[in-house]
Amino acid sequence: MSRKQYIDENTITAPLLALLGIAEELFAEQGYAGTTIRQIAGAAKVNSATVNYYFGSKEALYNLIFTLRLQELSKAMDTVHFCTENLDKFEMFLNQYISHIQSYKNFHKLLLREYSLLSSQELDSSIISRHIFDNLKLLQQIVTGHQSSGSNLKIDITLFCVNVIVLTPRLVLENRSPFNLIDVLEGTESKLPIIQRIKKYFYSQLCD
Repeated sequence: MSRKQYIDENTITAPLLALLGIAEELFAEQGYAGTTIRQIAGAAKVNSATVNYYFGSKEALYNLIFTLRLQELSKAMDTVHFCTENLDKFEMFLNQYISHIQSYKNFHKLLLREYSLLSSQELDSSIISRHIFDNLKLLQQIVTGHQSSGSNLKIDITLFCVNVIVLTPRLVLENRSPFNLIDVLEGTESKLPIIQRIKKYFYSQLCD
């Protein structure tokens, strides 16, 4: 399968990656409009001119965060192709996706925010389409392959795939939120960890 060409991450130095991480956290906490270059520079203990020199603008910095994080996600998803069975591929897909969400919580907050917007003045939408849509297609192929192998699946494959992509980060991130909708319904008593519940929920739809 032909895959996209990746940006060489080696061209971005460790200090710049650290700066991107700081900016990512501030954008996640305060939103794009509420975050300034001055704040990013202050948190990184550099001057504003340094941030502008390396990234050009706040908008370019924001777009670079999305480019790098989605590139990392797509690289992780490339490992799914090494599995031979469709259910194994689905398990690997979920594992890689959840691992990325847990590793980059701030980014996935930003991504969920972008999903909810009717339009974005700051983000080049093609950045999302080049990566997320590829992962949606991969998931669709996995589920379609499972259905073609003799499974008695009676699900809407498109809605199932979109649900995996959008619901999974929502549940993982919400797990530590004071507005946890699961706790609203069930209270805070001991229960199956959210990651296991996510996997069990999606597997129950795929398995006969």
